[in-house]
Order: sequence, then C-alpha cells, then structure tokens
Amino acid sequence: MSDIIRGKYQIVREIARSNDIVFEAIDTTLGRRIAIKELNLAPSVTGTARRDRIERFHREARATGKLNHPNIVAVSDYFEENGRYFIVMEFLEGQTLRDVMQMKGVFSLSEGIQVASQILDALGYAHANKVIHRDIKPDNIFILPGGIAKLADFGIARLGEEPALTSNGQVFGTPSYMSPEQIEGRTIDNRSDLFSMGVLLYEMLTGRKPYVGDSVISITYAIMNAEPPGMSGVPQNVEQVIRRALSKNPLSRQVNAEQLKLDLRNAEANPTSYGNQTGMGRTGMGLNQSLSMQPLIAPAYNPFPPQQSSGYVIQNSQLPPAQPYSPNQAQANGLPWQWNAQPQNANAPLLPAMPSLMPNPSNALGGVALPPAYRQPATPIFVLSPGGKTLLWTLFLAVAIGAGIAFGVIAFQRNFNDYEQKASHQQILNHNQMGFDALTRGDFANAEKEFNLALALKPGYADRLVILKNLSIVLVDLGRAEVKNGDRKKAITLYRRAVEASSENAAAHTELAEQLALEGDVSGAKREREAISVDNPASTSQPQGALPSANSSGDAAPYVDPNATLARNEAKANALMTEGDALYKNGQGDAEAAKSKWNEALELCAGTPLHETLLQKIRQATQNSNPGGDP
Repeated sequence: MSDIIRGKYQIVREIARSNDIVFEAIDTTLGRRIAIKELNLAPSVTGTARRDRIERFHREARATGKLNHPNIVAVSDYFEENGRYFIVMEFLEGQTLRDVMQMKGVFSLSEGIQVASQILDALGYAHANKVIHRDIKPDNIFILPGGIAKLADFGIARLGEEPALTSNGQVFGTPSYMSPEQIEGRTIDNRSDLFSMGVLLYEMLTGRKPYVGDSVISITYAIMNAEPPGMSGVPQNVEQVIRRALSKNPLSRQVNAEQLKLDLRNAEANPTSYGNQTGMGRTGMGLNQSLSMQPLIAPAYNPFPPQQSSGYVIQNSQLPPAQPYSPNQAQANGLPWQWNAQPQNANAPLLPAMPSLMPNPSNALGGVALPPAYRQPATPIFVLSPGGKTLLWTLFLAVAIGAGIAFGVIAFQRNFNDYEQKASHQQILNHNQMGFDALTRGDFANAEKEFNLALALKPGYADRLVILKNLSIVLVDLGRAEVKNGDRKKAITLYRRAVEASSENAAAHTELAEQLALEGDVSGAKREREAISVDNPASTSQPQGALPSANSSGDAAPYVDPNATLARNEAKANALMTEGDALYKNGQGDAEAAKSKWNEALELCAGTPLHETLLQKIRQATQNSNPGGDP
C-alpha cells in the first residue's frame, strides 16, 4: 500500500484487520493522528455481494458522519481511490470494552452503569437521528483514558429514511448480542439496540453472557426461548431493569435509551436487595431485613420434664419461657398452638399414665403385664453358624463384584455411544457454522455445500429445520443469480428446491411464482402465490421459526411458537393426504385430483418424514397414469 493516501494521509501502521482494515495515520495537512478504515474486499467477492459490501461501507460513513456526539466516534472524510474505499475518523486512545472486560473480569455496579449510561446517551442521540446501530457489543465500544466511552462501527446500521439492504430472510449481527426480532429478520426499531444493551450490562456485571451455547444454533435458540440465570451479587432492582431490557417482546422493554438509563440510575440509587441470596433474592425481602428475620419454630416439647407430679402433668415452668402456658391461655383442646389434634380437657394429663400392673394369666412372668419396653426379647428363629456367615458374605461379595462389572460395561457402552453422538453432532454444528459464515460473506456456492454436508450427517429434528431454512435462503440467492444470467429454467429448479427445503420461505414462493408466470405456467404461479397467503401462518420466509408480519402500527407481532406451527402444518398435510387417498382409490379413482391434494400437502410438511411419503404417492400415481413414459 502507498504511504500517502489522497495526497495528505500518511499511513503509520496497521491496527486491525477483519471485514475491514484499520490503519493509524497522520493528517499531514492538520498535523494530527487519525484512523483510516479501508473496506477489505476479497477478489472472490463479486457481483451483487460486492455491491452490497460497498453500499454497506458507504452507509456506515453516512450514518456515522451525520452523528456529532461526544460518545460516538467522529468521522471526518469518506472517499474512493483507485477502486478502494476509505473512511477517515478520529484516532481513539485506549482499549475496546472487550479488552477491558477480559482484564477486569466483573465490573462494579457504579462502573458498569457509568459505561452503559454513556453508550445509552450515544444511542439516544443516534435513534433521534433515525440511526439504529444493530451491532452493540464490547468490541464496538472503546474506553478512553479518563473513563470516556465511545461507540464505533456503524457497519450494519439501519438508516430510518433509507430502504433496508438486508435481503428477505438474511440476518446480520453478532449472535450473542442480537435481539429475537433481529435473529428472525423481522423489522426492527430502537428497542433492538436496547436488548443488546441488556446483554452488555448483564455481561459487565456478572462476567458471563446471559445466553450461551456451543454453536450459533444453540445461542440463538437460547435467545428465543430461554431466560438468563440469576445475576448473583447484583441488586435486585438493577437486575429487574436489565431483565426488562431482555424481554423477548420489544413492547415489554423500555421505550427508549433515555428511559433505560433513568431506570438504571434509579435502581442504582435504591438497591433494596441482592439476587440469589439463599432463601431470599426472589421474595422482595431486603438484605438487612433478611438477616434480622428468625425462623418461626413451634416450642420444643419435652416428654420427660425435670419435675413430675401425679399423672405426669407438665408444670408451667417446663414450657418455653417466651410463651408461658397457663390455664387461662388454653384453647379448646387445652394446649396453646394446637399441638394435639385430639380434644382434651384443660386439666387432663398431657402424657398417658404408666400402664397398669394388673395380673395377666397369659404372661409367662408370673401373670404380670409389663410395659412393652420391659418385655423379654424373643428368641431368634434362625441362627447362622460362623461357616454359614462366611459363605453368605462370599456370595454377597461375588454378586456385588458381578453387578459392578456389569454396570461398568453398561456405563462404558453408554459413554462410547454418547461420544459418537457428540462427535457427529459437533460435525453437524461445524458444517452449519461454515455454511452460515459463507452465507454472510455472499459465497452461496460454498454455503450450499456446507449445509448439504450438515444434512447428510442426519441432524436431529430441531437442528435439521434450522439448516433447511438456511439452505432455502442460499438456494433463493442462487436462483436470483440465474435470473440475472437469463437461465430461467435453472432458476425455477433452484426456487423449487428452496421451497422443498423450507415451505416457510416467502421469498422462494414469491420469486418462483414470478418465474412460472413468465414461463406461462399460470396455475403453478397461482399455487405459489396462494402458499404465501396470510391465511397460512407457516408461509413466511423468516428463519428460526416464522412470525407474522409487523402490524399496521409498526409494532412487532408477538412471538409464535415454531413447534406449534409445525404441528398445525403436519396435521393439515395429513388431512390433505387422506383426501388424496380417497380420490385415488388405489388407482381406480381420479389420479389428477388426488395428486393435486398431495401436492398441497407437500407444501406444508417440508423436512418431515411425511414429505417423502407424499412424493412416493405422486410418483406412483404418475407412473400408473403413464406406464410407458417418464415418471
């Protein structure tokens, strides 16, 4: 690279490299240190993917350039030179918040809220200027000397007055910090940044992320479905504020960044209790109050009092001093606190009298009935000899050793099976991760390859659904490329594969309908358009479990359980298959009408065992109606 860019920016050194390259430089005109970010475009990134990367870089410059705030990194210039793109910004002394967190571990309450308040000030200003950051994380926050926090990297920011760049069904961001609506690819607003701030606060104050997992799939599943663990050592008032920011439904979060900051400051000033105290923390009881409370325990009852009188009546001095007993305090049963459930007279003895020593002819000891405690022990019926005891112990040890060996073999086999399953599952996760990374880069061919490799390893049902949705998104992008190349038939094939992979991909249905209409297949186009009707809750193209579109007020719709949607679709598919079977009548009925029903069922059960059953029925009906032709 040249030492001088644009005739006045002298490069000193490279600072960082990822999707972009950041240099330290000197503005020779003004004589000051600056940072220059260059868009890092690999030669393999071409076509639409290249244009999107350039446009995003351009948007980052516009988004940051229009913001002038002490807690947002300042941008002073943006230009293109010889096919390369640069942003000039202020040089930040200090470290990223990620580096500081790794050194400090857990932030104190005041330190964490101080950093968060500055970033919330920056976000409030950005939101007021219709800029949503969408990538709040410790790596994009710098801590300068003196504790000043600066928000940087608006690379995937959303500008309210401009159309979205994200294609239908594509997701951008850092999984651990993304809001549920961002994961699903839904329309987002400023409250998505507030969710990310909740994750950031949780991590600063506890030293761990609220949602963890060993893959992108498990992390995003936790964000969508799980509640984070309790925040040990954090005041309950503060924890409640953070949990509100982490609400799955955006409508349940704070309205804006200013409200979240105000709630944090108020909770910091009134830390009434601390979470995760033993027996406390979730009851609303304050820490000082909990330490002063004593458990309520009924007075101990001594059946053998030190002073005895006739009939074993307990005297006043034998009761606990904190609650003396007197006849005036006796309840209906003669005892305070209702110790005895049987009604008694207040003057009755509390213990039964000693058993009477009346003559009893059946007693072997001279006709006197003794209390049970004094009766002569019975003679054992069976007594083992020393040799018998040895034999019995030998048998017992043999059985114990045999059982131990058997359990050991079973445990080894189980552990080995678990190891094989975990190894296979890890390969599935690795292929899906590589496919996800390739999809993010715009490398759709490699993305398709990795997702197909993941499917070939036979993942579990939940993982298979996620992988199929990702594959469907890739196939739509490949179809779009073929449309641009003018190969409509190949595009239709790719769109059909996308629909088969995930019938919930609305983009696949829509674009397939367009291409079928251009080919003159009016009925096929109509069928694809009907598949994305609002009457079908499964016909959206959002990954990770579909949700209805945003309502007319612009607020996100409530979360819809994807498992419930799958169950409804499978039930509909079974009903349609039954109708088709009735029409077909084992080849004696209306085959075309039956196939029409089976095709409708196919659209509802992609990725399930029922899908393959339906395909076999359609192939069989086609062969029977055309014995000599192609199936």
